[in-house]
Amino acid sequence: MKGVIIELDMYSEIRTRYANGESIRYIAVSLGIARQTVKKYC
Repeated sequence: MKGVIIELDMYSEIRTRYANGESIRYIAVSLGIARQTVKKYC
């Protein structure tokens, strides 16, 4: 399977954390997902 599908709650969590000033790297590590996935949804 190519790519990653995330659930709506994960998407919301990424957006909220990024809006609050957390780094992409920190978000990725704390949620256990790739930085590229976080970048895609920021």
